[in-house]
Amino acid sequence: MRMRAPLYPVFLTVIALATGSAASGAGMGPTAGNPNPQGSVASCAAVLANNPTGQLAKGTMTALIDAAPWTAVCIAVNIGAPGIIGLGGSDNLSTPTTFGFGFAGSNRVGTYPVDRALGINALLTVGTAAWQAAAVTNGSGTLTFTTSTRSHVAGTFSFALLPGALASQGAQGAQGGRPGNTAKGTRAVTNGAFDITF
Repeated sequence: MRMRAPLYPVFLTVIALATGSAASGAGMGPTAGNPNPQGSVASCAAVLANNPTGQLAKGTMTALIDAAPWTAVCIAVNIGAPGIIGLGGSDNLSTPTTFGFGFAGSNRVGTYPVDRALGINALLTVGTAAWQAAAVTNGSGTLTFTTSTRSHVAGTFSFALLPGALASQGAQGAQGGRPGNTAKGTRAVTNGAFDITF
């Protein structure tokens, strides 16, 4: 008998990181060998503001956003039911650019497309604008794992994101409109790379 793949929630607000002003504090910038210092909770408060069930993670996340280099200074992880993991990063500027993606914890080494059954989706926010790549809202892309364990993932990603209707409220699986979403056009997140321990 053939088993049906579980349908994971497509809207993972865990990856909708804070879009408000970044908090100031020591350790805000990258440090040699670890651009996301675990001890800088105060300076990374903006990342966790809309992610109350998440926690800071260690590692790196970089990409080109519309061909412009972007580096996450703060990275957060949220592990929720049913086995969905969300990873997101923020450059922690006064109007932060945040990017994140969700996936099923059962995903192993390999390449996965945006897909509801696999939990693969992505979200980009800049100020009040939000773009999404998700099975039910269109957008496209792939997420590749070169390492995938319960506490360490690494790989690459590339997404084309469209204006989304995702509410950034921090609770996993929350759905609904994003009031005042000012996103327009398609955004390209390419050459993405991550190596994160949580």
